[in-house]
Amino acid sequence: MVILWCLLVAQLFIVGESNQLLRIVNGEQAKEGQFPYLVGLNIASKMPLQGSWCGGSIISDEWILTAAHCIKLFQGKITIYYGSENRRIAKLQIVEENNIHRHPKFRKIVHNNYRHDIALIRTPKVKFTDNIQSIPLPSPVDGNRWTKPGTSVIAAGWGSDVLKGDSVDRLNWVKLEITDESNCERVYGNVEGKLCVGADKKKSVCSGDSGGPLVPEDENKLIGITSFVSATGCDSGMPVAFTDVIDYLDWIESVSGVKP
Repeated sequence: MVILWCLLVAQLFIVGESNQLLRIVNGEQAKEGQFPYLVGLNIASKMPLQGSWCGGSIISDEWILTAAHCIKLFQGKITIYYGSENRRIAKLQIVEENNIHRHPKFRKIVHNNYRHDIALIRTPKVKFTDNIQSIPLPSPVDGNRWTKPGTSVIAAGWGSDVLKGDSVDRLNWVKLEITDESNCERVYGNVEGKLCVGADKKKSVCSGDSGGPLVPEDENKLIGITSFVSATGCDSGMPVAFTDVIDYLDWIESVSGVKP
C-alpha cells in the first residue's frame, strides 16, 4: 500500500478527525476473523461534511472502547460495523448520542495534542460469534510488560483512498514496535497517558485508523488506542502516540463495569 494523501495541520495530524481518511501505511490485508474485536465507526458530525471514520474495540457485549477525539464533533448517531474484515458485509448497529461517554478530562493541549483521548460507547447487546468477540483489557499486575522499547505490537484499521474517492473496504494491519517515550516527547511535547510506538517511512497508522486497537504480538490484550501521528505525514517516520489503556482501567470500570 502507499500513502495517497496526508493532511497537514499545525504540529500534529489527529488520526481520523475529519472525513479526509487514509489507511494503514504499507500493512497487510487482514484475514476473516483475525481481529474479531475490532469494529468500524461511521460517526455523524454537527459540522457539515465533517463526518468521520474511526475504529473501536469490543470490550464486552455492550461496550466499545475508542478515541475521544473521534467523537469530539459528534452529533446524532454512530453506525457500528461488526464481524467482518470487509465492511461491505459487516453487521450494523446504530447508537444514539446519549450512549457516548467521553473521558471527562479529555482536552486539547498544545499543537492539537489531545490528553485523555479515550471514550466508551454503550451498544445494544451483541451476540458473540467466531467473528465477533471481545478483547480483554490489560491487568494492573501486567505493569510495563508490553511497554518496553522493542516490544512488537499490532495496529489495525480501515480508511479511504481520498484521491480516487472510494472506500477501503478491507481491514489492514501493521506490525510496529514500542519505542522510548522520549522519542514522542521530542516531537509532541507532553505525552502523559500515551504509549509511544516507532514507525518508519514504510509502515505506520494514518487517518481513519483512530480509535483502533494496539495489541501485543504475543498476547490478545488491548493495551493501546490509536491517537495521533505527525503533521509531517503518516509516512514521515515519526513515532505514533497511542492512549495507554492501563492508565484508564479505573475510569473504564466506573463507566461500564468492565474490568480485566
